[in-house]
Amino acid sequence: MTAFVNFPSSYTQSTVERAFRKYLPEVSITTDKPSDRVQIQYADYDLIEFDWLMQDSDNSIGSSYCFRKALTRKNYLHQTIEAYLAKIEHRLSVNAVDTSEKANVELLRKAMPKCWTIDVAHSEDLDEVLMDELYDLNQAMNDESDSWFILKPAMADRANGIRLFNSEETLREIFEEFDSDSEDEDEGEEDEESTAVSTSQLRHFVIQEYISNPLLIDPTGGKNTFNKFHLRVYVLCVGSIKVYMPTSILALFASQSYKQPDEDQSLLSHLTNSCLQGSNMDRNTFVKSLEELEGCYTATGEQITPQQIEGWLDSASKVIGQAVKGAVESGSVHFQPIPNAFEIYGVDLLVTETNEVKLLEFNGCPDFGQTGDRLAWIVDNVVDASFEKGILELLGKNNISNTVKTIKCLDYEFKRGW
Repeated sequence: MTAFVNFPSSYTQSTVERAFRKYLPEVSITTDKPSDRVQIQYADYDLIEFDWLMQDSDNSIGSSYCFRKALTRKNYLHQTIEAYLAKIEHRLSVNAVDTSEKANVELLRKAMPKCWTIDVAHSEDLDEVLMDELYDLNQAMNDESDSWFILKPAMADRANGIRLFNSEETLREIFEEFDSDSEDEDEGEEDEESTAVSTSQLRHFVIQEYISNPLLIDPTGGKNTFNKFHLRVYVLCVGSIKVYMPTSILALFASQSYKQPDEDQSLLSHLTNSCLQGSNMDRNTFVKSLEELEGCYTATGEQITPQQIEGWLDSASKVIGQAVKGAVESGSVHFQPIPNAFEIYGVDLLVTETNEVKLLEFNGCPDFGQTGDRLAWIVDNVVDASFEKGILELLGKNNISNTVKTIKCLDYEFKRGW
């Protein structure tokens, strides 16, 4: 048996190769793109031969689903869950949803920030968008409320293009900045440190109501500086479809202490993306495991308890399970799990000061390298789970003991596969 293993990140490559030696030492590994079908493809999405998975599902396993943008693109995720919640609303009206399912759906509803999706190629397009898709948002901004909003490109990563605004004027300035960046690219001028994006190339954006009550924790272990953070939860989808959540979870902190949004303020106190903080970021302080939060002080002077963390895990597993179920039921054109594939997603969740869990996004092909060396065991556990719950089960090797603790989020029969 041969496995094709190839990732652009040496961090991920070495981790996957280690797992093969641990679980399937008899398998021959090749890093060169094979010309003939191999039994296992554990590789970057762009390198996988999906035709092999479709043509020989009994003898071919892949590490990605071909169609999954209902989860991985921010605009599709919002539209998919919105459609799913509308479908569930109808089922509730005819009593076709049981009590436990109803509670989980309500968790998903509360976990989704209010959101708008827009297509903007140039700043001039905003006039029409503000009168149409963003009419109620425009009204809210003109009512002189204290609400802030966050703009995100639907397809960009590494915090590119993310901006905060609270007025129509500021929103216009953001898109004018992006227009200017597009012109600089055309002229061959590019600022490597800029997080601006080219609207003419991306077009699709989401606007979310900014979550103004994040749980704030002092990541230094003291009681002096309180920072915003989000949970990076690695989620494993297997076949068509089971969803597992390894309990090895990261807490990623903003590198500056939190203050309420202000027009002149740095994004570094609001955005928790580790890649935004720079290579000089103190990872020991700002990148932690979930367990390391126990005992840390919050801005209200309380310490994080094991019971709080268990509550976050419970809510996260239910929200994630419902989100994937929503993609299966209401986004099946753009999310098609197949029985001989598995995939790891990096799911970002925000915890509020009332311990509610908010769903921010699903990331395909998550950047494991941002974890760093100190917490490499978290990535090891996630990849190990992809073997124990994924590859080995798909190969029919059910006699392997599970060493990685996971929570099953969903066990659902998808009947519209390939």
